[in-house]
Amino acid sequence: MLSKMIPLTLAIVVLAIGFSPCVAFGQVRVSPNGRYLTDLQDRPFFWLGDTGWGLFQIPDRDEVEFYLKTRSEQGFTVVHAAACHDNPFITPALQNRWGDPAFVDGDLTKPAITPGNDPNNPEEYDYWDHVEYVIDAANRHGITIVFLPIFTMEKEGGGYQRIDLKNGPVYARFLGQRFGKKQNLIWCLGGDVLADTEQEKQLWH
Repeated sequence: MLSKMIPLTLAIVVLAIGFSPCVAFGQVRVSPNGRYLTDLQDRPFFWLGDTGWGLFQIPDRDEVEFYLKTRSEQGFTVVHAAACHDNPFITPALQNRWGDPAFVDGDLTKPAITPGNDPNNPEEYDYWDHVEYVIDAANRHGITIVFLPIFTMEKEGGGYQRIDLKNGPVYARFLGQRFGKKQNLIWCLGGDVLADTEQEKQLWH
């Protein structure tokens, strides 16, 4: 298990080193000597993370606020969560608890977007509106999110059956355009499964 966690740890560290800080509570950057993380006031940043993998799929807005407020009060600074899940133990594949799909017909090149974002109108408040709400709520509570594009539990390495060199760049462009300016995200590419084939390696380049 430890050997599988090493790629995830390295991915986070590499992304943190390349992280461009913005003026926002909860952001981190690499110290001038490159040895540890700091906040924006150059104080050492203590990474205490919770694995809230289903944070974008399961809790409603009130539950999100309760969870994040509680974690903040407990001293947590980071929550690890996936933008979308393919995990039958959480919700149906690539959906949230209300049945809102992340994509049209499961196609990663077609995020399911509806006009408007009124949370009181189910026809407007879509899957990605809720993702955005959770990210903003985390920022208000001083929580940085380690943001994974997709997480699958079908089988080890099953994510490579969902994302490939054709749909990957399209999905990445959508995520970047929608959430790239959010000030409390650390983007985590990959996970605890190695990229073994040349195609899998190219996917993360």
